[in-house]
This record gives sequence, C-alpha cells and structure tokens, in this order.
Amino acid sequence: MNTKEKLLISAKKIFSEKGYHDTKVSDIVEDAGVAQGTFYIYFKSKEDIFKELIFSINEKIFKEIENCCNAEEDAENILKNIVNKIANCIYENKEIASIFLFQMICLNEDFKKIYIQKMLKLKDYILQIVKKGINQKKFRYNNEEVIANIIIGSIRQNFLELILTDNKTKEEFGNLLEESLNIVLKGIK
Repeated sequence: MNTKEKLLISAKKIFSEKGYHDTKVSDIVEDAGVAQGTFYIYFKSKEDIFKELIFSINEKIFKEIENCCNAEEDAENILKNIVNKIANCIYENKEIASIFLFQMICLNEDFKKIYIQKMLKLKDYILQIVKKGINQKKFRYNNEEVIANIIIGSIRQNFLELILTDNKTKEEFGNLLEESLNIVLKGIK
C-alpha cells in the first residue's frame, strides 16, 4: 500500500469517527503514521482529501453500475443488481456519505455540484435500463423519467433513514431497497 492510499484509509476512518469539522490533518497523518509534510505532497487540504474520498467511492460504485448495465440480462435483473450494488456501497460508506450529504453539500458549492452531477449520472443509467425494459416489453408504463425518479427517490429516502436512525444491518438495508424496487417493478409490469 502506498502512502497516498494510507492517507485515504486513515482519512476515511477519522472522518467517520469525528466528522468533517472535528477532523484535523494532524489526526489523519498520525493515524497513517506519516509526517504532516507528507500529507501536502498528495493533498492541498482537508477538503481536498475529502473530495478524493468522495471521488474514489463514486468511481467504484459507478464502475459497478456500468458493469451491471452492460450485462446481458433483462432490465428487471439489471435494476435489481444496480440497487444491490448501491445498497452495499452506501452501507459500507454511510458515515462518509452522511458527512457529504449533511455537512458538505450545504456548506460548499463544489460539493453540491458533485452531488447533482452524480445524481444525474445515476439517473442516466437508470433511464437507460428502464428504456431497455420498455423496449423488451417487460415494462408497460412508458414514462421512463417518472420510473427513474421513483427508483432514485426510493433509494434516497431509504438512505436518509439509514443515516439518520442508524438502526439497520447491512442485510436489512439491502432487503429494504430491494423490496422498494420490487414494489415499483410490480407497478410497471
């Protein structure tokens, strides 16, 4: 593991424990076991390393979503696989996602733009699969934008409940998202 990776792992750990505002660069470097000056070789600031964390999480999830979209399966199974991947990613990164959603988006225009960009990208993927389902005659309701918004809204609502209450296991959270998607799918078949 290289030094940058150590710093990112430590940053994720410390941000998750302390939150964004109470985390100091000195906390991150101490946990990573590197000198403070080393941090600045890789990152300009605490905000910069947090952005890098967000980008790496997003890159991972969107790569998995893209792989799901490229699979030779029917639209319903692809949507289920996408929701499963999203559920796992959200649960594994719920503290960072919570900081991003509740602290950073509200206070920082750059993070707000990142959030909007990623939501639109997710919507594009969902739209692509819903259109595939309509073309395959698997879905009878043909307003793909409404369907995509309902699916994304369901994911967002369940995510908010998870981070606000923190009372679900990974399996319970995944099952809840899957059940929500199944209800939507039953309505459009």
